Amino acid sequence: MKIITLLIFSFLFVGINFSFAQEETIVNVEFFDPSCLIAPEGFETKEGFPGYLHIATKSSITISLVKNKTLVDAESAMSEEYFSRENVTLLSKEKIETNNHEKGFIYKFKFQVKDEDWLRYSLFLGDINNVLWVNASYMEKYKDVIEEELLKSILTTKFKAK
Repeated sequence: MKIITLLIFSFLFVGINFSFAQEETIVNVEFFDPSCLIAPEGFETKEGFPGYLHIATKSSITISLVKNKTLVDAESAMSEEYFSRENVTLLSKEKIETNNHEKGFIYKFKFQVKDEDWLRYSLFLGDINNVLWVNASYMEKYKDVIEEELLKSILTTKFKAK
């Protein structure tokens, strides 16, 4: 059962990164060190998973590095066409500053998996060479329990030190 759950998480939460990679002609996407942020209590790393999982709420945080792209590239890839292709509804987009004063932007999406409503925050930080992409995904029914903790966590992300 643990393997099946891990496979489902991997499909749901890593697939969006692959779609971003297809948007560009030459893109190198790789998993990034999960220690770049402080995960909420109860989130664990699992072998083969690119981030953190919380089994009780089926929530995850995935962390990817998109090489040879900038924040401008990431922002332009987040288009209406992209949202339509990924079957997500954009709920919000805002500029942010992380706890260690790195600037970027964060999107909030809604989508469905097997008749369940899900929410996802996508945080983008970057420099002139690379973009760090952090996705925090959770079932909408757990919003009141997990959303605030996930937002606090992803705002602890440190990119420049890597």
